[in-house]
Amino acid sequence: MKFNQRTNLSLGVRFGAGLALAVIGAAKAEDVQLLKVTTDATQGEVFMQLETDSQNAIQALRYETSQANRERFPVNNLSSGVVIVRAQGKDVVTLVAEPNFSPESGGQVMIHYLRDGLAGKRGQFPVQILADAQGQWQVYSADPAQAPRLIDHLFFKRKRNFLGITVGIDRIEIR
Repeated sequence: MKFNQRTNLSLGVRFGAGLALAVIGAAKAEDVQLLKVTTDATQGEVFMQLETDSQNAIQALRYETSQANRERFPVNNLSSGVVIVRAQGKDVVTLVAEPNFSPESGGQVMIHYLRDGLAGKRGQFPVQILADAQGQWQVYSADPAQAPRLIDHLFFKRKRNFLGITVGIDRIEIR
């Protein structure tokens, strides 16, 4: 896979637009603000939202960028994985719900990301989407080596090669 200046810009634009998602209608659907995502690959912000029904069950994961790009992913598709960002024929960011995930109680979602498009290396970042005691949906860190932390902002740090060209995502940080 060859990255050049145009690829770098394209990846940055797609990355920024795609991240506007994503950690996840019905009759009285409601949008619940879940998470803000930023990156140093592009300017702007991405806002992840849950679309819920009148019983507060998750119907879809949605994202919206500060450039007004929008995408909706039905909750049923999360178990097989939804590609949030695709560039140069590669899945850059994918969300996959673990088997314990349900629309009524939430559960673990794994964020799979391309660490290095040249070498084909991938990383993952586990999160939990759960309702708190008041029924408000929240995102929590799910790293087994650390205590769970409430997350309202994720930052995707881009990875550059020795020429300064973006080749993937170095890491995901909780901010």
